Amino acid sequence: MAGNNKKKAVVRKKKVKRNVAKGVAHIHS
Repeated sequence: MAGNNKKKAVVRKKKVKRNVAKGVAHIHS
């Protein structure tokens, strides 16, 4: 269970980073 939650947290962080990158690119372009 703990390992599964950790994986989900990592995926969530990756998604957030991707969304932030998209937002930054959108603002700059």
